[in-house]
Amino acid sequence: LNQNARNLRLLSPAESMNSLTVGALFAGESDWSENSRQILPCSSKLPSPISSLGRGINKSIKPDILYPGGRSFLLQDMRKVNKARWRDGISINPPGILSAKPVALAGGGSRVGYSFGTSDATALITHKAAICFDVLNDIFSNELNTSIPAEYAALLLKAMLVHGAKWDEVAATICRTLGVSGRGADQIHKWLGYGTPDISRVQECAKNRVTLIGYGELSQDSACMYTLPLPFNFSTQKMYRCLTVTLASFTPIRPTTQKYRSAQLWYNIETNGKKLVPARQDADDKAVIRGTLQHERYAGDGAVVWGEDDFVGIKISCRADANDFVETVPYAILATFEIAPEHNVDVYQKVFEKVKPREAVTPV
Repeated sequence: LNQNARNLRLLSPAESMNSLTVGALFAGESDWSENSRQILPCSSKLPSPISSLGRGINKSIKPDILYPGGRSFLLQDMRKVNKARWRDGISINPPGILSAKPVALAGGGSRVGYSFGTSDATALITHKAAICFDVLNDIFSNELNTSIPAEYAALLLKAMLVHGAKWDEVAATICRTLGVSGRGADQIHKWLGYGTPDISRVQECAKNRVTLIGYGELSQDSACMYTLPLPFNFSTQKMYRCLTVTLASFTPIRPTTQKYRSAQLWYNIETNGKKLVPARQDADDKAVIRGTLQHERYAGDGAVVWGEDDFVGIKISCRADANDFVETVPYAILATFEIAPEHNVDVYQKVFEKVKPREAVTPV
């Protein structure tokens, strides 16, 4: 597949600048084992062989995420042992993703069938998006006594769906298989995107983990700063901690230019935060700012000088890319900070006390 990567590139509209592109993992819940004629082409939980490879326009990270798209098998030709073909279409038998199907497609009078591919992965992510929308609705209703701002709903969902993504052990497997390391390993995002998201991480916080949500809009050559207060003692105790930040935006486009993207939005972790979580994880730091979705993870465990009033600063900037523009660019940002659970630190409550809205004093 790697040798044939040039013929497996994403096709329009999958490389869309503003959309969320979902690739397929060769994974599913169906119980099935291969046999002498029905052969699995790769191990479970690797990128599916039928999923297109990145990258996107201007070498941006695409697909954005991978999600289980089911498994299928190759059927060996009994007359030509060196040849095999994919199982045809939808089947009433596993493996694959089981879902409702028209009787004419499923066959055998069944109203359900097994299928596999990026369409299945996208359908499952769409289902997760509906769950995330309900979570957002509860947050805005309970905390702010309002509804989700309609103009930011899609951006908030885009950021939420990616926020729990990481490479994990799949990246190590691909690096070993391809024989890459160092900076070369940073480039395997064409296979993995930002990784496979754990949606449960954005559905609710935990004692050792807190997530903050922000949104707004920026004009050309403007910037804004978000601060994440962390009232903890990192000076005398070594604690493993992780910061995950996801920025999603919708840029105006200029199809007549090579750059295509009118505006670039990106964030930087300011100096104070860099010393707290100095180790970048996963995707290449240049690649993450080429599209409209910047998702990065940082970690650290060393003792650092840190006071109770110190904070991590996240600066979002906006500049022209393809050409000058007059529009404002909407964005949504999610930031999660966590400390390893074995340290038994109540991260959520301490940060909540620092950021909770204060009740206005009504003059008598």
